[in-house]
This record gives sequence, C-alpha cells and structure tokens, in this order.
Amino acid sequence: VDTLDKRRITNATKALVGQVQQARSFAVLLNQPVTMEFRYTDGSNWCFGVTDFDTCDCSVAGSCSIARPALPGVVKDPLDRIVVQSSSAEFPNVTLTGVANQARLIFEPTRGVRTDALGPDVTWSFSSTTRPRGTNVRVNAIGRASACTSSGGPLFGGLGAC
Repeated sequence: VDTLDKRRITNATKALVGQVQQARSFAVLLNQPVTMEFRYTDGSNWCFGVTDFDTCDCSVAGSCSIARPALPGVVKDPLDRIVVQSSSAEFPNVTLTGVANQARLIFEPTRGVRTDALGPDVTWSFSSTTRPRGTNVRVNAIGRASACTSSGGPLFGGLGAC
C-alpha cells in the first residue's frame, strides 16, 4: 500500500511536469499560443489539460486536446487531435493544491515562454490523503517545470528535496 501511494503521487507529478513540457513544445511546433487549464473544486477533485483553443474544460473527458502536427507531404485532417489531460480519477488518494481554481498557463509560440498573469513562479502541490508525503511542481516565468519532494517527507520517484 505504501509503494502504491508513493507511485500515485510520483505519477501525478510526472503527468503535470510532462504536460507543461508538451504545452511549451506544441506552442512552438504549431506556431500558436497553447493554454494549460487547471480546475479543482477541492484538493481531491482536480484536473488539468492542454489545448490550442482559447480554453478547455478538463473536467469533461476529451475536452482538452491539441492538433496533431502535420507530417511533410501528408494532408492534415483538422479533426486529428491528441487528448492531453489528467484528473484526480487517475490518481486516487492524491490531492492537488496551488493557484486558485481555473488557473491558466499560457505559452507563446516563439519560444514557448509563459505569457499569463499568474506571476513569475507558480507552484502546485500534490499530497497523499493516506500518508504525510507529497511533491511540489514549480513552473517558472519562462515555462520550465521542475519537481521536488516536499520538505519533511520521504524522497521518492527520483525527486530531490525542495
């Protein structure tokens, strides 16, 4: 049970870091702004997702998606999209806290840097509802995500202490 608990927090952390990296990369690749939406009604009911539309509702399955990049010499189907979202349903007993509900990270297409108004550094925290442990994910002003194990908790998932 302890190992499963650690794995859920680690996987949720990796999902968030990975989606931030995807959002930055897709903004440059598609040459258009890409938005990452966060929603939560409480710490245990949360979601986040990435879209190249103005906004998405990550609480609706399949709502957050990105256009699949065109391959050279292949006609692109505008309906060919990649769903990029995660939610608390995938990570039982893992809570998410951070910026207020419905926060949006926006990445610009030239260099993939953040253009939102959330401040230079934004941090979200994952924690276990069953054990005193957790992780922090920080997204800096240029859009780079980093993760660490919350101070006082055991190290896991290859993450260093915050």
